[in-house]
Amino acid sequence: MSWSTILENKKDNRYEHTLREILQQPQCWKKTLDIVLNDKKLKEFLDNALIDQNRAIIVSGAGSSEFVGQSLLDTLSKNLNRVVTNAPTTDIVTSPLKYNIPKAPALMISFARSGNSPESVASFELIKSLSPSTKHLIITCNKDGSLANATKNDENTYLILLPEETNDVSLVMTSSFSSMLLAASLCGYFGKESEAKELLEKACHYTEIVLNEYANKIESIIIPEHINRIQYLGTSDAKGVLTEAHLKMLEMTDGRVATRIDSFLGLRHGPQVFTDKNTLVVALLSEDPYISKYEIDLIKEMKAKNQGCAYIILGKHANEVKLENMLAIEMDGLGDFFRLFPTTAMFQLLGLFKSLSVNLSPDSPSASGTINRVVEGVNIYPFK
Repeated sequence: MSWSTILENKKDNRYEHTLREILQQPQCWKKTLDIVLNDKKLKEFLDNALIDQNRAIIVSGAGSSEFVGQSLLDTLSKNLNRVVTNAPTTDIVTSPLKYNIPKAPALMISFARSGNSPESVASFELIKSLSPSTKHLIITCNKDGSLANATKNDENTYLILLPEETNDVSLVMTSSFSSMLLAASLCGYFGKESEAKELLEKACHYTEIVLNEYANKIESIIIPEHINRIQYLGTSDAKGVLTEAHLKMLEMTDGRVATRIDSFLGLRHGPQVFTDKNTLVVALLSEDPYISKYEIDLIKEMKAKNQGCAYIILGKHANEVKLENMLAIEMDGLGDFFRLFPTTAMFQLLGLFKSLSVNLSPDSPSASGTINRVVEGVNIYPFK
């Protein structure tokens, strides 16, 4: 099924929501930027929360929402001049003292599409009880969610409610993931609003190119039946987004495609054996010429060892790599953080196309019913 057929096929309801939610992202991002950067009360809340330079920031979520936090560590640390730690809600609920919470982080940023998963509210309440002085910034897509409602009438909490359409209907998170990622990053751009707008415009431009000009090539490279593994490679914050990429592929193919995420240098330390002749290698290159040297060296080594049957290379230096059966998607002038947005759209298309090629429904790909849109079956126990 070609990309044009997928776009035009109004009778096939297997991907109605997922497709719409992937394609709407540039517009959602522009709305998100307006929501965040025009919120003067948010800036005041952040200024008050971050008065003490010695207190850290925790970013938290579960599943895709956890990977939002993983993708922000470097950019938030740089822009807010603060130590930032990723503490999944799933870890906080089971081991709340693991992150030395009584030391009182200055700010906890919580991410949740629906805000209705059991761990979301439980971790919020745990941190409040263990560290009452910690401020809480809630970023969610659902105004009616339990987490959004838990913030009412609490001066230590602040809610960023994203555009209603980001509350994805599909089982898999797409526009909700990228919009939460953008919203949190923009908290470091107060006073630099014009820079943020310029970077986002470029990110939207490259995303539209991915969605409109590269979709058929992305489709042709992923749908062959023999491709049953994907190796994702990235450095720093890119590993967070690629962890989300790996989850999207697992979710949309009901676990039929094996995936790994590694750093370029880390791959040599054992995981390189994963990449066989049926593996698609997806590599996100840094714009930094120093970092990209290491990344390109690794790809050339994989070529020399005849690893991988196809490659997708993204970034400013993508065309410096010459491989057979390779798709190079060049992006320039975005920096290492904003390049994550067109990359996110690309891997969402990978999952959509592969899901359809194995006769699944991207909107509801879990044929076995193993996973659900909102996590179920978690009992929350009191912590003493």
